[in-house]
Amino acid sequence: WLRRVAQLGDGLGEAVAIEALLNFYASERRAVKEEDAEERGRRALTLYGELGDRRAQCDVLQALARVRLGSSDDVQAVARAQEAVAIAKDAGDADLLVTALLRKSAMYMEVEDLGRAANSAKKALAAARDGRSKRAEAIAMLGGAEVSAASRQVSEARAEASGALTLAKSIDDRSASASMAARVAAFFLKVGLHDEAISVGGEAVAMFGRASDERGQAEVLRTIVAPAHLEAGGLDKAVSAYEAAVDLYRAFGDVAGEVDTLTALVDAQESHGAAEDAIEAAKELVEVVARYGRRLAEAIARHRLPGVD
Repeated sequence: WLRRVAQLGDGLGEAVAIEALLNFYASERRAVKEEDAEERGRRALTLYGELGDRRAQCDVLQALARVRLGSSDDVQAVARAQEAVAIAKDAGDADLLVTALLRKSAMYMEVEDLGRAANSAKKALAAARDGRSKRAEAIAMLGGAEVSAASRQVSEARAEASGALTLAKSIDDRSASASMAARVAAFFLKVGLHDEAISVGGEAVAMFGRASDERGQAEVLRTIVAPAHLEAGGLDKAVSAYEAAVDLYRAFGDVAGEVDTLTALVDAQESHGAAEDAIEAAKELVEVVARYGRRLAEAIARHRLPGVD
């Protein structure tokens, strides 16, 4: 792919291909020659620079930082994160600067330098306030909560995340407000504050409802509310959340979401000793998969054989 787009002279396509390759190396922790990764990354930076896409340049530097981190080159990983901060500052884009600073904070957490991680998170919060973006400020506050949680400062983490939730509720855009609340709920689940995850997750579901976003509701129920109830020992409430998510996915025809949720439900019931209930849920799962298989086969038949009912 990379060689092909380069031969075609497609600058944007080449840059996107390089970025995808770097992200693959980073996600798989593949052993790569750092010089090769760096050379390709610099090529993508140049191409994106010619297109004036500063956000994409920052994304490439993030990918390079992850590659360096995978090679245990902590110093160069942080250096690439700092380059992204410099680009964001030069662009004068407050949201981009907040993102770059929080990525740098996360990089410091990866190398267990929590002091510098906290400093970067504070700079992100200051940048968000300077830019007067409630959403960016909420994201920055949540970034600070991540550092506090990593430092085992649970009370501070809870307070910062709660502050982010308060800001989220004041965002005018209902979808953005609900999405931010969901991020707060996911944070609480991640750090083991299950009661808070359940409470805020429920608020996020209601907020998505007011935004007429059934998919958002289903995702929060499946990935946050139900798992939080399970972690808190509430199997019945977890089952109710999963079943509500199934109903939502089914209502707007998301078969993949329906299958994923039923699979999670079966796993939850099996792992908590509800074998008979798990069998019933598994039967429903098989029926969904079979129904989807029939629809897929019919669609293929209609495509290949026009006139087939």
